[in-house]
Order: sequence, then C-alpha cells, then structure tokens
Amino acid sequence: AIARAGLQPLAPLFAAVVAVKAPEDLPAALAALHRSGVPAGFSISVRQDAKDSRRYLAHFQPGGLGLPDRDYYFRDDERSKAQREAYRAHVATVFRLAGEEAAAAGRLAAVVMDLETELARAQMTLVERRDPEKTYNLRTTAKLVEEAPGLDWKAYFSAIGAGDLGELNVTQPAAATALARLAAARPAADWRAYLRWHVLRAAAT
Repeated sequence: AIARAGLQPLAPLFAAVVAVKAPEDLPAALAALHRSGVPAGFSISVRQDAKDSRRYLAHFQPGGLGLPDRDYYFRDDERSKAQREAYRAHVATVFRLAGEEAAAAGRLAAVVMDLETELARAQMTLVERRDPEKTYNLRTTAKLVEEAPGLDWKAYFSAIGAGDLGELNVTQPAAATALARLAAARPAADWRAYLRWHVLRAAAT
C-alpha cells in the first residue's frame, strides 16, 4: 500500500510548499509543515516554564538542519568535509527519486546545503545550549517581531492556531533573527527547495 501510494499522501504539504511565491507566503507554509510534524526552520513547543513551574510556556527552538548538529556544517577536518559531501549527495539522490532530473536534483541539493549552513551559522553550539541561562529568553510577541523582522511572526502564530501567545521563551534569539532575515532575503525558490527537502526527509524517517 505504501508503494502504491507513492508521494500522494504528501500532496497537501507539497501544495503548501509550492504556494511560497514571496516572503509573505512563508509563515503559512511553515505552519502547515509544523502542524504535520515537519520541523523545518524551527519548532514551537509548549512545556513548563523553567523559572516558574506554575505555568506552561511556548518555546521557540531553532532547527531545520539535516545534519545532527550545527558544528557538522563548519568543522574543517577531512572526515567532516566528507560527511558534508555525502549529505549533499544524499539530498540530491532523494530529490532525484522524487522525480527531478539529475542536474536539477544537484542544484536543489546545493541550495538546501547553503540555506541550512546559513541557519546553522546563527545557532548555538552544543556546549552553549547546555547553559540554562543562555537558553532562557522571555519575549513578548511584539518584542520578537521587533528583534526578528523579516518573517511575519503574527501570521505564523495565527496559522498554527496559537493567536497571541503573550509571552514565549526564545531559546536562541540570534537564530530567530537570522531565520527572519533569511526569510526576507532569500528567493522564494530557495525556500521551496528547502521546505520540499524537509517534507521528504520527515516522510522518510
């Protein structure tokens, strides 16, 4: 049954990806993917406030990387370089299996790798993420909009059904700012490639 269905079950998510024609379309696409469990770009979760156990709090957590950790994108040893090349080849293979010609699959893989590298550049290292003080950064929605312009955060929260969160923990403010900047600066075609890859990646896992 899985073989017969092919990619058809992913059609609604692909439709959300194809609809990204401009930066203002990105929040709706991200929300559609996040509602289906595809953590492209970042994720929003709800758990106890680390400094006030009487309440629950929404948490912004950067992500959207295909490699295990941000450092995999920047280590300069030969093994790490080989891992990055193997990852790029894997992405291209998946695109080809999804119907792209070999040349187009290679171009899409290069876009994915480049965009993931830029997202990773602004994320904390594993050591930094172990510091609970560094990852506790309360923000109102208005403050997040001010600090991270370029992505329509209010449209995103509305699309996931959250409305006005009032306050949330932005675990990595620099990553949120970088994501929003890239949302406005990178062509829509780059985001379509990136989002499509993460749909395929999530479906395979």
